[in-house]
This record gives sequence, structure tokens and C-alpha cells, in this order.
Amino acid sequence: MVLSDGTVLEAGDVILAAGYASRGIMNTVGLDLPMTDEIDCCLVTEMEPEMFPQMLGCADADFYGHQTKHGSFVFGAVDGQEIYMEEDHDTCNFAHAGTLGASCRAIEGYVPSLKNAKVIRSWTGWLDNTSDGVCVLGRPEETPGLILAAGFNGHGFGTAPAVGYMMAQIAAGEELRSSTFLRFATNVFISIETFASSKRCLFRTEPCLHEKCADTVFF
Repeated sequence: MVLSDGTVLEAGDVILAAGYASRGIMNTVGLDLPMTDEIDCCLVTEMEPEMFPQMLGCADADFYGHQTKHGSFVFGAVDGQEIYMEEDHDTCNFAHAGTLGASCRAIEGYVPSLKNAKVIRSWTGWLDNTSDGVCVLGRPEETPGLILAAGFNGHGFGTAPAVGYMMAQIAAGEELRSSTFLRFATNVFISIETFASSKRCLFRTEPCLHEKCADTVFF
């Protein structure tokens, strides 16, 4: 591995877990991992009276969160339009106004008592989304010594303890004890050269209806 300052690092195994940046790094070894990046926002409210201890998640309104011991609520949310928002990866560190407004309305709809709560802080992160919503883990057949953990579709923090343990097992050559809920890095990549010389649809999990797509790569 060569760093930007020219430093060369060597190891028997390298674990690649760089979020969406994993795609670009995979490109350097001639493979592409079909992912898109999408904005996700988080917001924190002012301190509120104790309401409930449960983690609240709502797929219909695309938000999730809980009340901290301090009393403030922490929510993560999307409004469905983030894929169309043009934001700079290096400078965007605050929630988009469109996402923030829609998220507050959605939260208010499920927790009316937060109607007048003030949002005191917000920030933005970037999701690494795969075409079918499933993360990719393990050793790609084409790159010996590389272990991949990417494409968590917004569930990286929640699954990190289990994923980290399993990546350690893989690096140590141990037998995995549980892998039923994870897809491993086998046959999910396409060669950059193959992609460049063909008309293929990388981001689909069903047959492509476009006339120009003579064939489709399934993942």
C-alpha cells in the first residue's frame, strides 16, 4: 500500500473498510464494487423531559433515533431526495435544508410532543449504498490478501461489533461462527477492463429493460 506522501506499508492482509471510498480503492486493483454515495443527516434536539427509553425507527418516514440520558433526542434521517442533491464531499458537514425540514415534519408526526423542540445541532454523513442493499464482506477471489468490508447502506454503526469480530476471524484464518445474514465477497465484482469493453448495467438486481443494455450483470 502506498500512501499519498509516498510511504509504503506492507502486510500479509489488508482490511479495506473505507465506506464509499472503498470503490475507488478497489478500482486501483482493476475491480469495481457497484455502490453509490448518498447523504444522510443527523440532528440533535435541546434537552427534553424524559419520554421513553426505546430506540425508535420508522421505515415509512425514514428516520430513527432515541432520547439520551441527558434528555436530548438524537435522530438520523433521509427524505428520499438526497440522491439528487449535489453536495461537495469535502465541505458538506451540515444537514441539507430539504432533508432537515422533511425529517422534522416526519418526527413530529410520530412524536407530537416534540413539535416545539429546537434542533441545536445537525451534521451530514455519506452512506455507501450497494445495488441490492446488502453489504459485501470477505476476501475477493481476484485479490489475495485483501479483506473487504463495505456497502453497509447506513447500517455500519449498528453492525460494526459483529462485522469487526468476523473480519478478525477471517484475517486470523478462523472458521466463521455465524454468517447467515451476510453476503461475502464472491462474484460481486466486475473487471474494469470488462466493464469498459461492454455495455452493462452495474446498478440493477433485475433484468434491465433498456434497449441499449445487451446484457446485465447481476449481484
